Amino acid sequence: MLVVISLIGTMSAIGISNITALNNPLQNGTNELTGFLKQARARAISTTSAYTVRPLNETQIITEVGNSCDDPAPELDATLTYTFPHQVHIPDTSWEICFTSRGLATSSPTIYVYGPNNKVQSISIYLGGAVHSS
Repeated sequence: MLVVISLIGTMSAIGISNITALNNPLQNGTNELTGFLKQARARAISTTSAYTVRPLNETQIITEVGNSCDDPAPELDATLTYTFPHQVHIPDTSWEICFTSRGLATSSPTIYVYGPNNKVQSISIYLGGAVHSS
């Protein structure tokens, strides 16, 4: 009986610690934006098109697709947009990243994501196309 109770207690502690990690909007927003950038890069490679990722405002990110990064009239890819969770934003909206058809990035900005209580996390994009959050 004591063994069963201790196993249930251990499993409950593990479950609660995993659930509390899901309640961090800054971490969630950073992870989701990192995944979004990786998905845009993957689409550029799979479609052999250039995908430009840029902020529409402090809470929304959009992608545009063209033949090259210098395409004068890229089209909005409405299926690949991202909106940050509540209380999460990026104050700097002056950046943009273009992933070439080979998945290479044309610039290497660091994106700072702000959450509740002005906590900050960063996402780095490298010229080779890799995306890393910290």
